[in-house]
Amino acid sequence: MKNRFNANARESTVSRGALISVLIFAAFFAFFCYSVQDVSATSTTESTRRLETAVRHAVVHCYAAEGQYPPDVAYLEKHYGLTYDKSRYYIDYQCFASNVMPDITVVSLRGKS
Repeated sequence: MKNRFNANARESTVSRGALISVLIFAAFFAFFCYSVQDVSATSTTESTRRLETAVRHAVVHCYAAEGQYPPDVAYLEKHYGLTYDKSRYYIDYQCFASNVMPDITVVSLRGKS
């Protein structure tokens, strides 16, 4: 029969409780870190998608205004106000002819896109 007033029994219960608390804290911390990484990846993907949409809108606007697609991204930056962080994104812009919609791909240079 256990004696709840025994010092060894109390120390064992306290040690077990502290261990359980530490394990629960570690589990919550791991879950938090995983969630932050997931949100960051989702944010990067969404930012990349938005930039690609902005480039496509500028290309279509140029075609509607001038009757031809822009020759490159620099033209969109100069004449249509397109701005983006060049250290964070790469825009692959392949224009085959002035009357054919260019192939546009935006790649995030930091993480998955």
